[in-house]
Parts: sequence; structure tokens; C-alpha cells
Amino acid sequence: SVVCVQRNTEMDIAHVIESLTLPAEKFHQRYRLLGKLGQGSFGSVYAACEVNGGGSEFAVKVVDLRAKNRHGRRTKAVDADVRKAVWREIAALQVVPRSSNIASAFGLYHGDDMAYIVMEKCEANLVQFLEEVPALTESTLK
Repeated sequence: SVVCVQRNTEMDIAHVIESLTLPAEKFHQRYRLLGKLGQGSFGSVYAACEVNGGGSEFAVKVVDLRAKNRHGRRTKAVDADVRKAVWREIAALQVVPRSSNIASAFGLYHGDDMAYIVMEKCEANLVQFLEEVPALTESTLK
């Protein structure tokens, strides 16, 4: 599947995503959203836990794939650019090596008009982290 991602055509990325994701309905069977953690240009991030318990919390990026009309309201049609951006993000998460500096993806759920990316929940976002660091120097970053 890495070869498909590296060729980087829309059809290849769609094929990789289809082979990696589960139906969106399965997301709601497995996870429960707790509270909103933040908002980005393509979606919102929520804290979530597994329905059956387990105790672990996750971060879930929820993306509404539907297009917006000129009044900012969602339509029934899917926005191809948003769907493509989600596909690329999911594909990138699959090829990035595991690292303590990158949040891991645990589950990918995709429906006709919604996408859910289940990820490791971090203690702080980048802005919060940078605000807590007294001063960033070259030696600090090494």
C-alpha cells in the first residue's frame, strides 16, 4: 500500500483508504464522544472513550465531508476537496513511522458524509506546549 501512496494519484489514495478504513457505523458501536477538544479547518477534535470501558481516552478527529452552500450550511453533496484532504491525511498517518513525537492513529472510520480518525490523545496541543516552554534555543531542540 505504501507504493500506492507514493504514486499519489487520487485513485491510488482512494484504494488505500478503502482497504484501511472501517464503516462509520462501527465507530459509534465502539466509541463514545466525550467533549470537544478543538476545531480545525476540516473538522473538530473530540475526546472519546471505548463504549465497553477500558479506561483509555482517545482523540477523534470528526470531519463532515459535505459541501457548504454560500450561506455556510451543509448540503447533501460531498465536497471532493475535503474528502481528498481526509484521504491524504489518513494515507500519511499510515506511512509515518511510529514516534514519541507524533500522535499515533488507532482507527479510521469512513462513511458517505462523515470521517472519523481515532488517534492517541496528547496532554497538550502544540500551542499549549510552546506556551509552557520558557525559551526555545537550538540546544533545547536537539
